[in-house]
Amino acid sequence: MTSHPRTLLRRLAAVILLAAAIAAPLWRLHVIAPWVPSSQSDLLPRWIGTQVALAGHDPYSARTQHMIERAYYGEALHHGKPNRRQAFLYPAHVVLLLLPLAHLSWQSARITYTAIVLPLLVASFWLCLRSLKLRLSPGQTAAVLILACFSWPVVWGLRLEQLTLPVAALIFFAGFLLAQGRQVIPGLLLAFTTIKPQLVLPLLVWLVLWAILRRNWAFIVSFAVSLVGLLTVTECIVPGWWPHWLASLHGYSAITNTAPPLEFLLGSWLGLPLTILIAAVASLALWRLRRSSPNSAEFGLGVSLTLALAVTLAPTDAAMLYNQVLLLPACLLLLFHRPTAPVSSLARRFALAVLFAEFVIVAVSALGDAITGVNDFWQRLLLFDHFLAPTLAFALASGVLSRTTVRVSQPQPLPVPSCP
Repeated sequence: MTSHPRTLLRRLAAVILLAAAIAAPLWRLHVIAPWVPSSQSDLLPRWIGTQVALAGHDPYSARTQHMIERAYYGEALHHGKPNRRQAFLYPAHVVLLLLPLAHLSWQSARITYTAIVLPLLVASFWLCLRSLKLRLSPGQTAAVLILACFSWPVVWGLRLEQLTLPVAALIFFAGFLLAQGRQVIPGLLLAFTTIKPQLVLPLLVWLVLWAILRRNWAFIVSFAVSLVGLLTVTECIVPGWWPHWLASLHGYSAITNTAPPLEFLLGSWLGLPLTILIAAVASLALWRLRRSSPNSAEFGLGVSLTLALAVTLAPTDAAMLYNQVLLLPACLLLLFHRPTAPVSSLARRFALAVLFAEFVIVAVSALGDAITGVNDFWQRLLLFDHFLAPTLAFALASGVLSRTTVRVSQPQPLPVPSCP
């Protein structure tokens, strides 16, 4: 067989894998749609809370919670009811982000959300590729963007209308602009991402430290002024919201049965020590990257590691796979950068195996749902996906600490897909 037929076969196999990776999450979403009512959207509680706030009332009140639960479940929850509590929960400055949707009907608000977030997300993925300094062919770039947009975390996040998706887009835009030497606009964008404090705190802490050490005062001032401005305007709309928000979070993990991914999967005795270990290793690696130049590969590595660490530490449950959209930069770095040290090389291989397994599991779960109907077994199978963030964080951190990570000059065509 000549090299030309072999090339055609490889391309055909790549196309088949790409089509399967796209079809699996879409088919799974189609199968489970009857069991997930359209009212069960993560945007709905925030949309109702925004309307309540603009009407001059408290979005964190029990009355607002009952309104949200009636819209979400069809009735307010009572003590002992198995459904999860639904409330406003977010910091009140999310009202400013949702202001354009507040005066629309619920169906119009949902359509507008998707019409804004989807193209914003696609553009941010492309800018993420550029900011990481990856030299990909046009075909590889297209494949990565398609797989990222059709991955299960993104598809599921769009179905739930989750605000993690626009937050991720803002982060990727800000990272690209920082890599280009801009400081003012990134500070403004990152101020808006604080509506998800549990997902952006590691990134913001590292960026502020990085900016102080490099004397990038414009970034710090921009972020501080933007955040103070957002909170000031919010205080005018929702007076005294801070203690009400803190009170609404009391017992949140116990009520929602959330915990950091490893603790959620393995329990406190094993999951908590492993999470602490990964956090310690990642923190040491980030300390070594604290002085990286904004236009360097090391800066992109630092941003990617903070996002992987954030998902590793953030409380999660079976439905919160949409947070993995923040893992796109870490996935790309592990795909296209090869460490030479034995420990970091082994960690990279393990993380890539987990990444590949995610695509297989989504396909198997979709097939199982189609054959047997939705049941707990296929739902629990997807819990494996929560291993991805800790393995990515450890692999990237071990690569930094080994000081032997090198970039592949020309990536080869991928036999397996990538995902956020």
